[in-house]
Amino acid sequence: MYETRWPDIDAWMHASQTAVDPWSAGAIRAVSLSYTGAIRRYDGSKDSAPWQALQVDREAVDKSVRAAFRGRNK
Repeated sequence: MYETRWPDIDAWMHASQTAVDPWSAGAIRAVSLSYTGAIRRYDGSKDSAPWQALQVDREAVDKSVRAAFRGRNK
């Protein structure tokens, strides 16, 4: 899995002619490391990855919420 390295950030700054201060470069690297770490954790896992859309059964949620409010009114 690919993660952003310091030479990559430097090359991007040079190619795009964009100056990035050290704090921002560190933030870019931290986000990259976090993202690639999450990919590694969820790759092959049965759990839903945080960047995937949730599949919500709206009818089940509706029934559950209605039942909770009915129980609260007693």
